[in-house]
Amino acid sequence: MRSLKPVLSASPAASASATASLNRQLLREIRETVDRAQRMAAERALVEVSRVLALREAELPGNPRSPVNERLADGLKRDLRRYFRRMEQAVSEDALEMLYLRHVEQE
Repeated sequence: MRSLKPVLSASPAASASATASLNRQLLREIRETVDRAQRMAAERALVEVSRVLALREAELPGNPRSPVNERLADGLKRDLRRYFRRMEQAVSEDALEMLYLRHVEQE
């Protein structure tokens, strides 16, 4: 920001011109500050809305990313891993090949 000394020591015409210039500069700085504050407020509002939406979305029963459904999906994966591991141990590859050849049509 400029000093007020040139305004006080100059002639009335120069003083008016310097004052007008100073006023324009102050208005420009005020506008920039207001714009910056509005952008920051809009960004904060957007972050808050996103947070609230994520919380509400997690409560939807069909949402696959809800904490409850993620736990259920993890449990299902674990159960399926155990099931297929047991199937692998229960049926040998030779028996599987024999079943395949018996029941699948060859082209």
